[in-house]
Amino acid sequence: MGRSIFIPFLFCNLWIISPALAQEQEGSGPRTIWNSTLWDSKGDVGLEIREFENDGVVSTQEHGLGVVSHLESLYKNEGTQLKARILGRVDKHDSSRDILLLEDAYLSQELGIENPYKLLMGYKIFNWSATEAFHPADVINSRNYDSNLENLDKVGELTLEFSGPLLGGELALYYWPRYERPHFPGSRSHLGIGFDLQRPVFVDSNANEDISDRQGHQYGARFDYKLGTADIALFYLNHMDRLHPIVGETSYIYVPLVGYIPASMPTIPYFFTVQEFGGTVQYALGPAVLKAEASSRSFQENRVIYTVSGFKQPADHQEVAAGIEYTYAFDGGGETMLLGEATSYFGVDTPTRADQGIFQRDAMLGMRFALNDAAGREFFASFILDLERSHEFFYNLKYTQRVGDSWQSSLGVRIYDAPMKGSSAVGLESLDGDNQIFLNLIRFF
Repeated sequence: MGRSIFIPFLFCNLWIISPALAQEQEGSGPRTIWNSTLWDSKGDVGLEIREFENDGVVSTQEHGLGVVSHLESLYKNEGTQLKARILGRVDKHDSSRDILLLEDAYLSQELGIENPYKLLMGYKIFNWSATEAFHPADVINSRNYDSNLENLDKVGELTLEFSGPLLGGELALYYWPRYERPHFPGSRSHLGIGFDLQRPVFVDSNANEDISDRQGHQYGARFDYKLGTADIALFYLNHMDRLHPIVGETSYIYVPLVGYIPASMPTIPYFFTVQEFGGTVQYALGPAVLKAEASSRSFQENRVIYTVSGFKQPADHQEVAAGIEYTYAFDGGGETMLLGEATSYFGVDTPTRADQGIFQRDAMLGMRFALNDAAGREFFASFILDLERSHEFFYNLKYTQRVGDSWQSSLGVRIYDAPMKGSSAVGLESLDGDNQIFLNLIRFF
């Protein structure tokens, strides 16, 4: 069964049987096998409206009108957990936003009572980050790049996980047998790069061959430990890097008086195998929480890729993020959370660092104000600036509140101010002028 069929098939079955009561004969009376109280099924459906600033390009779509839905079903009983969660979206104006993402679809089983070991099999979303906007340690899942750049949506990864207690903490061992494809915006999207990308190529370090069948051996381990009010996590991974694609072409030719040019349009995203060490720390100090996370990456293949801005190859580097979160509670019940974070890449020169992603050496200041009232009114504002490249700013404002018991509305604006300084866009420059206002209306059920 293909994955495109498996996703709705699995979820629909979970959704249908969750409220049902099945009975079987045992001795003189019936016995309940499935109890509806053991299931928790929920979801939402919402309307997404986006309006972008006109960039003067006829083919770019300024309007967005989409319907998005999350569906989730969870079963828990005596150490057994079965979960399915999917995300679906259709957009009236931009078909490249139409998507069906499998986020979770797994079976988890505890293997002991006094020594609670656990085995998990299936698709899973991981959240290994401690910070709000920069995520050096959150590296497992492929991303949906047609989402908020500071918190991209994730694609579920097929996972085999075994975890259990060790030295007062918890050790988890992982195996991932395939590479899940990311989702890239189309050529008409303001969040894209102006042209459609081909299917990604995953470069395996063992035979130095491009892996097109998405099958590969990836493994890792993570150790979580609590020391007083500090939460510490350390990990090691040998896997396919998900966050640093190089868009280009491996075939190129030499033209006299011109130089090297790609043999075809460089539209292929290349991903490379990497060994990765990292971790996170969160330390509660009264109303403040200190946070830090880091990762050191050593790529296993240094294949040269020809891009629109010249030759590039994966570069070993270290990435660090740190921040503070301070919460102040008001007598009336509301509270304000102040956020400050910074991130940087190390081990590479300035031009190479600029190619690593949207945020390479940046800082974020933010505030979240929640009234904690019946309407759940909340206001969030953040400001991100590049500390190395001049005049690169990102502003994010969002207001959220409930409407009745089952509805929620969100209104916001996202502003990018990062004029291009060279021959090609890097960092936030790729989003300069792609300002948008948005309105979301969500119905929970």
